[in-house]
Amino acid sequence: MSGCCDNSPAIEALQDRQRGTLKIVLGINAVMFLVVALASI
Repeated sequence: MSGCCDNSPAIEALQDRQRGTLKIVLGINAVMFLVVALASI
C-alpha cells in the first residue's frame, strides 16, 4: 500500500488528460448556456 499515493508520471499524464477534457466540457457547457440564453431573449 505504500506505492498507492506517489505521483508517478503515468498518474500525472492521466490527470493532465482529464484536466484538458474537463476544460473542453466546461467550455461546451458555457457556450450552450449562452446559446440557450440568447435564444430565449
